[in-house]
Amino acid sequence: MEGKRRMRHAALTALTDLALAAIVAGLFLTLGLISSRRAAMLVPAGGGFFGGAVYTGRNTQRVAIVCAADWNAGATGELLSCLGENGAKITFALGKNAAQADPALVRRIAGEGHEIAVLAANANDAKTVLEEARQTADLIESLGAARPSLLVFTGNVAEAKNAAAKLGMTAVAGTLDLVCIRGTAGEIARRAAGNTNGGDIVLCAPTASFAEALPRIFEYYCSMGLTCTTVSGTIYD
Repeated sequence: MEGKRRMRHAALTALTDLALAAIVAGLFLTLGLISSRRAAMLVPAGGGFFGGAVYTGRNTQRVAIVCAADWNAGATGELLSCLGENGAKITFALGKNAAQADPALVRRIAGEGHEIAVLAANANDAKTVLEEARQTADLIESLGAARPSLLVFTGNVAEAKNAAAKLGMTAVAGTLDLVCIRGTAGEIARRAAGNTNGGDIVLCAPTASFAEALPRIFEYYCSMGLTCTTVSGTIYD
C-alpha cells in the first residue's frame, strides 16, 4: 500500500509540475506579446520594432488624426483653414498622385506645420509599394517638406512593413476609420464621437463632409480631455 501511495504521489507531483510549467510558459508568451505590442507603440523614429506596424499611440491623452489625401481631396484647403482656426496639427498621408497634382498644396501643408507621411493605399505588391513609396518621399522632400518618416498603409500588412523597413520608415495603420468618403458631416461626427479613445490613430479623408464635421469632432475630443495631434506626437511622446 505504501508503495502505491508513493507512486500516486509521484504521479500527482509530476502532473502538478507539468501544469505549472504550462502556466509559466503561457505567462512568458503573454508577456512577450505584450512587450512586442508595447515596443511597436514605442517604436523609435526611422525604424520598426522587428518590422512591426504601429496601430495605436502611446500617449492616451492625445488622438492622432491622419488625413489620407490621394483621392477626393478637393476640400483639403478648407480643411487646412479649419485646422488653422483651431490651432491643430495633424498628419497628412500623401500618395504620389496627390503630391504630383498639387505641389503648392504640399508646400502649404508643410508650411503650416503639419506632418506629412507617405500613403501606401492597397499595399499588396511589395515591389510596387516600395518603389511608389520611395518616389513619393523623394517628391515630398523635393518640394521643401521634411522627408517623411511614416508610411501609412492599407492592404497587406507584411508588404507595407517590409517597404517601410527598407526605406527607414515606420509603418502605421489606423485604429479607427471615419469612412469620410461616405455619409454626411453629422454621420462622420457621430462615428468619431462614438468610437474614439485616447491613443487612437483616426483615419479620415479631405472631403467636404469631413471638413464640415471637424469642428464638432474637435468639440467632442475636447470634452473627453483629448488633444488632437500628429501621429508622431502620439506614438513617440
